[in-house]
Amino acid sequence: MSSLLRNLRYSARTLWKNPGLTLTVLLTLALGIGANTAILTVDYATLLAPIPYPEPDQLVVVWSKIQTFHNSIAAGDFVDWKRENKSFQDINAFSGGSFNIASKDQPENLDGRQVTPGFYKMMGRPFLMGRDFLPEEGIDGRDHVVILTHKLWAHLGSDPKIIGQTVRINGDPYTVVGVLSSGLDDRSNSQLTVPLVFKPEQVNHDFHWLLSIARLKPGVTIQQAQADMDSVATQIAQANPKSSKGWGVFVEPLKNDFLPSERKQTLWLLLGAVAFILLIACVNVANLLLARGLARQKELAVRSALGASRRTIFEQLITESLLLAIVGGLLGIGVGYAMLQGLMAIMPRGTLPDEADLHLNLPILLFTLAATTLAGLLFGSAPAWYASRVDPGEALKEGNRTGVGAGRHRLRQTLVIGEFALALSLLAGAGLAIHSFLNLLRVDLGIRTDHVLTFYLPIPDSRSKEPEKIIAYYRQMLSSINAVPGVTSTAALTGLPLFGSGFGMPFTIVGKPAFNDPSMRPNTSFGMVTPDFFKTFGVRLVNGRFFTDQDTASSVKVAVVNEDFVKKYFKDVDPLQQRVSVEQLIPGVAKLGPPVEWQIVGVYHNVHSRDRLDYRPEMEIPFWQIPWTASGIGVRTVNDPAAMVKSITAAVHAVDPEIALAQPRSMEEVRELVLSNDRFTLVLFVSFAAVALLLAALGVYGVMSFSVAQRSREIAKAVTDNLGGQGLFGVELFVKGDEVWFSEVSPRPHDTGMVTMITQWQNEFELHARAILGLPTEWLGGIVGMPVEPLVVAGYVISSPKAFYYFTLVFVFVATCAAFNLHRGGFGRMLKAVRDNDVAAQVMGINVLRAKISAFFVGSLFAGVAGACTAWFLQFVTIESFTLFASIWYLGMLIVGGAQSPIGAILGVLFITVFQEGLHEVGTQIMRNSHEAGGAIFAATNVALGASILLVLIFEPRGLAHRWSVLTNTFQLWPFPHR
Repeated sequence: MSSLLRNLRYSARTLWKNPGLTLTVLLTLALGIGANTAILTVDYATLLAPIPYPEPDQLVVVWSKIQTFHNSIAAGDFVDWKRENKSFQDINAFSGGSFNIASKDQPENLDGRQVTPGFYKMMGRPFLMGRDFLPEEGIDGRDHVVILTHKLWAHLGSDPKIIGQTVRINGDPYTVVGVLSSGLDDRSNSQLTVPLVFKPEQVNHDFHWLLSIARLKPGVTIQQAQADMDSVATQIAQANPKSSKGWGVFVEPLKNDFLPSERKQTLWLLLGAVAFILLIACVNVANLLLARGLARQKELAVRSALGASRRTIFEQLITESLLLAIVGGLLGIGVGYAMLQGLMAIMPRGTLPDEADLHLNLPILLFTLAATTLAGLLFGSAPAWYASRVDPGEALKEGNRTGVGAGRHRLRQTLVIGEFALALSLLAGAGLAIHSFLNLLRVDLGIRTDHVLTFYLPIPDSRSKEPEKIIAYYRQMLSSINAVPGVTSTAALTGLPLFGSGFGMPFTIVGKPAFNDPSMRPNTSFGMVTPDFFKTFGVRLVNGRFFTDQDTASSVKVAVVNEDFVKKYFKDVDPLQQRVSVEQLIPGVAKLGPPVEWQIVGVYHNVHSRDRLDYRPEMEIPFWQIPWTASGIGVRTVNDPAAMVKSITAAVHAVDPEIALAQPRSMEEVRELVLSNDRFTLVLFVSFAAVALLLAALGVYGVMSFSVAQRSREIAKAVTDNLGGQGLFGVELFVKGDEVWFSEVSPRPHDTGMVTMITQWQNEFELHARAILGLPTEWLGGIVGMPVEPLVVAGYVISSPKAFYYFTLVFVFVATCAAFNLHRGGFGRMLKAVRDNDVAAQVMGINVLRAKISAFFVGSLFAGVAGACTAWFLQFVTIESFTLFASIWYLGMLIVGGAQSPIGAILGVLFITVFQEGLHEVGTQIMRNSHEAGGAIFAATNVALGASILLVLIFEPRGLAHRWSVLTNTFQLWPFPHR
């Protein structure tokens, strides 16, 4: 214990004397551990921690199954499940809803839910006051009771005597019977709950609109419950073959069952990304400590000469590392907390399930402690081992620069390469995320999102369900809104564009053979819209016509479908000659009527739906032929939609003062909402990639700083001896003791020219920065570029690909010969000397600055010829022709081949080109059998490129050219060995 305390005191004094290094290491560790703490908190709360209910493993979600898809359930199915099952303690149904609650000024719209009595008791949710619904409160006429969340109770004034009081909801009085405890339910969008009551007409097996959760009996497994519910579903199908044949049941654990699989994958990928950051931080710190250990060799040699054993020195250095790790870990907890708060601030609502409680807890703190200890041992062991093996005799020789063995050089090189390899992996991932997101931004949405306001009208269920009264209500509402100054068109709709049409309906094509199994019928998105819907949202007509005001209940039933519907079901026929049969939707009633035939009269351009990169079939019918009670409204305005909300609200209240506008948003806001999760993921990946690159650069800078400081006398002497006391850019260098001093003198002519050239490049960059950054073309006012005339050689126009191929081949041959012959002259030997060691070249009298500028211009000549050939081939020069991924591929060719010789460039181009074409050919062949597998091959092309670059950086940093050199030397010296 005494030795440990002594080592801790000495470590603290040593680190205090080196504040720069200590601060760098602590900040590096704080970033690495903080990022891991924040993301692990999110992953733990979402994916690992048990959901916050009593006996959470007993809670399951029960879905209806159609073919292989999950579906909501019908009220008749739920009633039969509840009665017939033998596996559940209880099963309850629920549905979302929108409610108008009375306030002092005007109605306030709130999201809520309807649940069957006993739901909160089954879930085990505690109440701050009051109770759950009683069984008799699930009967029509006795259901005017409400349970409030803690958040809504606080919003209403936190009245401790609110139980038994009345609040007006949807114009009717409701008695408050309970207030939920704060916590989980406050994170939900639903702020109040009313009983779910099944009216006689709603208890059927064909209209699916509910979700259900059940609690297993003790000792019953999910597999047993699945078998039990399969038996119940079979009985229902036998009793109701027309509506239930082919339908089944899924029984699944509640935990994350409503979380999309893509989001789970993203969370795991983010955890892998921050693990890379922590690994980079550890490698970074190991590199810094290794360099510091080399600088401390004299100190350690003195201690060794005075009797300190290697073990003592090793323990001392490990103690320093652990002390740094512990302090860095404490800082990391603070950084992690700050990052977590930032994540919660920018995270789109609904990204994580309500059960995910994001806060630092004991498992997270234990992870931080373990990560800190492991990090300290990881980055401290190698430097401590090397430093403890110092040879005192060599290290104490006067005037001898501290010796550094080849093994230590290799270790430092490996660490630096490892840092950049890990950082490059994250950058590649961030690049793919950026590429995918930019593709999303460029997708044709199928609508115009400018100057459109949308909202919903939450019509109370107590209102009339008669179609004539619904139509009259909406005609009056649209007329009132159209009269508002600045409104150009208005439409009613059941589904908001980008979110879907509102319903999913099976259908049959009239004239085609009927399906023996109704569950095998194709499915389409299905919605009702008024005639001005297409004008309001800018939907383009492809064929036929849109709806008119003459398409009413008394006229022929007509429909329009999207292009994807035609592509899938009417590929070889005229869609305007087809009819489609769909069960009738009864306004305001959860029940399907008899089949209705709809004549297709138009085809419109595809409109994207939320969370779908592809399209799906859609069918729209006139709202005046089948109206719907609670629908949405779209309003196209002349001015900013946000500025029109108050006047449009007044127009709505002029028709119905009890209705509040639900979710008023512009279509631009809807578009941002649809992209919010992708943007959030993009921001995280790019941020972590930037942090990784910063850490890697910081580590290299630290190592180079120590290396330069270690060789300062050698470098200064070489410069002063060979440059007459003047360094580059007019700076005088001289040695004073162990330090290098600098003083300014008048600049030399070539320095001034260099500054002028840099200034010119800077001005040129500023002129074209926006284009170089690859911003969307609409930000630049259109496509930026210029046409290029066809290449003419000796009067012959080179226009065909074959002729251009041979022309380019001549240039490649000439350029290759020039590159190989460049090495043979004095100019080539000068460039090789600077490449190998610019300090040694300076000592030999070579003007390094002139050599590097000459090399730059030679390289620019080669690149210019290649660029000219590309421009002639494309015959149009534009920024869009040279993408980020093209640059990455070219960089990969240099890295894989080796950037220090012409043969490296040739080998790199051959390898990457053959590699890319091979993957393309494999993907094409596989796609003929499996479209998804082939697409995965194409998607993995860039990943495979990144992997090949990483492997080359790790195992052969000098590229294939070095392997080629080894093979040729081996062949030339055979049968003698070559090393």
